[in-house]
Amino acid sequence: ALLLGAVNSYGARRTELMLGGLQLDKVRIQLTELVKTTGELKDTFKITYEGREYRKLSLSERTWAGLELSAMLSALAGREYPVFVDNAESLEKLPSRKGQLLFARMVANQPLRIQSRGHAAQLRRAG
Repeated sequence: ALLLGAVNSYGARRTELMLGGLQLDKVRIQLTELVKTTGELKDTFKITYEGREYRKLSLSERTWAGLELSAMLSALAGREYPVFVDNAESLEKLPSRKGQLLFARMVANQPLRIQSRGHAAQLRRAG
């Protein structure tokens, strides 16, 4: 048990060092995990958001996790890339961050409209 604890501590510290400069608020990236039956440390890639596995998140939580990860990747690259957010109707509030954000949102019984910083343009079908 002592050896497994030491291996687990080593793995946690190793992951901490590997992800050292990455500042994430609610997202965590797990690169290793301990196999309880063998004590082996194996490579993995798991994402959690507020402590919950990515595959168990709601659509809005997945979107928020994706936005946080895209901000991290932009910071690592030293560049700002536009981010397209589909199904933005699932978000209660819009994120504020550097870079261009493009939102697609479905509004029932409404014609297609493009809006930029409060200005809207309606597109009409050619008949």
